[in-house]
Amino acid sequence: MYILSNCGRVATVLISEALLFARVWALSGNEGTLGTCLFIFWLCTGTAAFALITIFAIMTVFILSPFPWIVTCIAVHTDPKYSVPGLVLILVEQIVIMIISLFLGIQKHARSATHLGKTLFRDGLMYFVALTILALLNVAVQQTVQTNLRYALNTFHFALHSILCTRMVLHLRQESRASMGFTTYFDAGIMRTDDSASISLRPMR
Repeated sequence: MYILSNCGRVATVLISEALLFARVWALSGNEGTLGTCLFIFWLCTGTAAFALITIFAIMTVFILSPFPWIVTCIAVHTDPKYSVPGLVLILVEQIVIMIISLFLGIQKHARSATHLGKTLFRDGLMYFVALTILALLNVAVQQTVQTNLRYALNTFHFALHSILCTRMVLHLRQESRASMGFTTYFDAGIMRTDDSASISLRPMR
């Protein structure tokens, strides 16, 4: 269960990173070369990070808990030389995404002064800075604290990473819709019965 929980947290982070990579590729205009490079980079770094965290979880030593009705076993020995490089790889992914996003924002949206451009610079940069600071803090804690408290930020780091990444993608999507004129949303709750009967379910041509 310990191995599954660690691998699951890392997998969640890697999936959220994949969403960011896909969004960067979309911002580039779906350029084929960039998309291939981003996919290879994400696959290599993600596989390495996942493998390191898996090795870290497997090599953890446990003893039976004196309070089995609360928790069955307790970790008494962990080796950060495997977990820290995994976190560093995730940090490298974040930095690469931030650099490419800023470059594309300057190249495509800086002069237009649109809401999408402002979102790329203001909110996107804020999210990336928050994720980078959290990753650096987590690495620093694991390198300096000697007890098992060194891993206290792991769950918070991975959860917040997924939340911020998903929020940024949704925010960019909202701004993209607004820039294309899709500013209204259909509310099925206000549709009358006689209106619903006249709606055709045939696909649009």
